[in-house]
Amino acid sequence: MSRRIMTGRLDEAIREVGPRVATAALAFEARWTRLTLRNHDPKLAGAFEAALADFGQAMTARSSTEIENAGSKLCRAYGVTHRS
Repeated sequence: MSRRIMTGRLDEAIREVGPRVATAALAFEARWTRLTLRNHDPKLAGAFEAALADFGQAMTARSSTEIENAGSKLCRAYGVTHRS
């Protein structure tokens, strides 16, 4: 696979996943801050922080598949914490 194709897939993954994560984050942030979540449910907050860190790492150093997987995981984490 050429470098150009790989870069194109990364760009596409970032353009697709970024808005989904941002939308999920807005719903979460309407109810919680990370500190209040940590005080409310430390275990859930830890899982959320792990998903957030994994997404950050995927965005800087991984493949398009990993970006999509980490982004989906983070969206689920935002959804779970939003409903708690």
